[in-house]
Amino acid sequence: MSDFFLYKKETDKPHFVLVVEDRVWNIPFTADIEPGKGRIAIEASPSDADGGEIVESGSVIFKRKDGGKMECVFHGSMGSFMNGDFVFVLPSWGRHTEKRLWVVIKSGKKVTEDSADDKTHSHVATQKQ
Repeated sequence: MSDFFLYKKETDKPHFVLVVEDRVWNIPFTADIEPGKGRIAIEASPSDADGGEIVESGSVIFKRKDGGKMECVFHGSMGSFMNGDFVFVLPSWGRHTEKRLWVVIKSGKKVTEDSADDKTHSHVATQKQ
């Protein structure tokens, strides 16, 4: 289990900065990530979180990690933006950019105290690569 932090950056292009372990992504600002819909997440450096306001934090359990796909369960202690099952997919077109572009997909599942430790969640999405 790892910790995550979600920062809100108020710039000319408002966005969130998601920090999980040594990985950082910029996610364009939106009220919520709708279940089943993908959202772009741009790889970033840890310094991108500097000056941001923490709007959510909590723990994350990785169910699967390989080169182009990560399945994980986020359990936020405040807020609901990053609460639930997510899949991070690195499509082939996202690998050939200066900063790699990932697609973040949220499942329709909500995480509760009991389900945060349940590692038997079904796979939420598949992506051919």
